[in-house]
Amino acid sequence: MKLEHDLQELIMATTLVLIEVQCIDHCISGSAILHKVLQENDFPEAYPLTVGVKIVNVSHTDTGIMLGKGTEPMPGMWPGHLVVVVPEYNDDDHLLIDLTLGQVNGKVEGIEVEPFVGKVDNNFIHGLLPARCTANGCKLTYEGFPNDDSFRTETNWSNVKGLDQAVEMVTERLS
Repeated sequence: MKLEHDLQELIMATTLVLIEVQCIDHCISGSAILHKVLQENDFPEAYPLTVGVKIVNVSHTDTGIMLGKGTEPMPGMWPGHLVVVVPEYNDDDHLLIDLTLGQVNGKVEGIEVEPFVGKVDNNFIHGLLPARCTANGCKLTYEGFPNDDSFRTETNWSNVKGLDQAVEMVTERLS
């Protein structure tokens, strides 16, 4: 998918900072950082969205894993997965950005994914239909839960340690 050069650079810089500050496997902290970066860099309408995502290896359809809403959460963990949406990125399409999808890597043989960026439509945004796409030999099925903002009560969202510092690090990478 072709992104505006500025947005592509912003996503890459944010991904590198998430790795550096060890948030690449933490969807709430990672999304909080990305959300703030986007809002401060010409995408003020960007917002977080709770999702569930099913990941299946295209070659071995019996090999898959689910992440987020619709799965049994680990004790003490938030029962969802958080992504960031840039609304009306390209006419009626919206942009779904999932920089922490790779947290499933190594858990199921044949499933290795990278941070994901893809277009989704209004049906997905409103929780009416799932969004389906393919990435790195895997079929991704995202289901949106626009009325679930339970992540906002999590410390990782409301009090992200080093949020401002991480955003500053992204800004420095972009300069």
